[in-house]
Amino acid sequence: KQLAVRHSHDYFELFVVNRGTAVHRINGGSRTLAKGTVVLVRPDDFHYYADMSPDFSIINVLIPSGTIHALFDYLGSGYDSRRLVSSRYPPTTQVSPTGFKALVTELEKLVLSKRLLKSRSDAYFRITLLNLLATCLPMGPTGGHTDLPVWLRWLALEMMKPENFTE
Repeated sequence: KQLAVRHSHDYFELFVVNRGTAVHRINGGSRTLAKGTVVLVRPDDFHYYADMSPDFSIINVLIPSGTIHALFDYLGSGYDSRRLVSSRYPPTTQVSPTGFKALVTELEKLVLSKRLLKSRSDAYFRITLLNLLATCLPMGPTGGHTDLPVWLRWLALEMMKPENFTE
C-alpha cells in the first residue's frame, strides 16, 4: 500500500523490479515497469506506483545524497553526472535476463555484507554502488539521443573495442 502513495525523499533510491508489472508515476509522467527495469530515483523526484500486478515487487537500495555526490566527485569531470541528476525523469534502463540475475546476486551480497563484513561493509557498499552505476546506467557517447534501445547502446560500446572495429 505504501508504494501507491505519492512521495519524495532526501536520498537517492536505486531500484530494480524483481517481478510483476506496474506503472511508475513520476514528476508528472509515467513509465511502465517490468521485471528487470532499473531506476535511479533522485532526491526531490515525486513518485508512486499505480496499476500494480498482484506479484509486483522491487528490490531497492537507499543511497545517501552525500555518498552519490562523493562518488561523482571521485569520478571527476569526465563523468557526466548531470545526465543522472538533472533530467526531468530519472535514469531508467532495462537489463537483460542475464544482467538481471547478476544484479540480484549483487544486491543479495550487499544485504549479507552488513552482517558478514561488519566494519568493511561501508566500503563494500561503495564498491557495489560504483559497479551498479557502471553496469546499469553506463556512460555512453555524449550528445546522443538518450532513449536508444539497450541493444543499440551495447552495440555502440562493443564497437569502441579495437578488436571489433578493426576487423
